[in-house]
Parts: sequence; C-alpha cells; structure tokens
Amino acid sequence: MPNYSLKSAKFMLFCGLSLLSISTYAEPIGNLKSLKAAETELQITTDQEVSVKLSLISPQVFRLEAHAVGVSSEPNNTAAPIVLEQPKQQLSFQLEEQADFYLLKTQTYVVKINKSPLLFSLYQSDAKQLIWREIQPLNLTATTATQTLSSDPQEQFFGGGQQNGQFAF
Repeated sequence: MPNYSLKSAKFMLFCGLSLLSISTYAEPIGNLKSLKAAETELQITTDQEVSVKLSLISPQVFRLEAHAVGVSSEPNNTAAPIVLEQPKQQLSFQLEEQADFYLLKTQTYVVKINKSPLLFSLYQSDAKQLIWREIQPLNLTATTATQTLSSDPQEQFFGGGQQNGQFAF
C-alpha cells in the first residue's frame, strides 16, 4: 500500500459533513441518481432520497454536506454556527463522466465520485496519489453521520472541521 503522508500544507482540507435529517433510518445513502454542476458546487441526489452537496471553498478546501431530500440545509442554531459562511472564490473545475464514476478535477486535487454505491475518494492533482477514500457508503440517521475511511499505518490525519481545529495523529 502506498505511503499517504501529506508533507505539504496545501492539502489541509476540510471535509465537513453536516447532517440534517427528519427520519431515523440507519442505512447507507444509496446510489447516485442525479448530479448537477453549478459554479463551484455539485448537487447529488441518491436513490435513497439523500441530497449531497460538494462545495469548492478554496483551492485546497472543499466541503461535503448530506441530508434527506426536502430538508433544509441551513443550520438552525444561530447562537453557535457549526458551518461558517465562506466567501465565494472563482474556482475552476472539470467534471468527467465515466461508466461507473465521475472525476471532479481542480488544479490541486481530484475527487472521484463512484456511482453505485455512492462513495467518495480524494486524490492529489495527478489523480494517482490517493489521499483518502470511503470504504463504505456514508451512513445517516436522524442524529448521526458515519463516514468510514481507509487508513494506512504511516498516514497522518489533518482536519477535524471548523470546531475541532487542526491535528495529526
């Protein structure tokens, strides 16, 4: 297995999952049903009626948000916002469709979006050096989101979102 160490800070990425759901199902989010690209984001809908938004925040940062279709993605708690509004930057990307997946390419990274089941993987810009990949589909309930990522003994994790700051272990 390749070494996934991230030497440079250019891959300080924030991949936040926000969960907003009204039902209490505990099942994977399903297969990709539709994908629409606009400005700096992708809107994905699954066959299990889950909406996933991939937003390009900066050249090094993107955000994933998932919630049940029809549920507002706006945070309800304004006293302590979990996701802070980010100014929109002019970011270009290419979206390529293959038989089983899409590739979202920026100048810094590549996101592979598997269609069935819906799984995400992140690569460096060469699309060869894997940074992380989901090994199981995102699992949502009314109160939790579980993302299962691959790991390697020599890799380091940077991130944790806006509230947990930056750390490596």
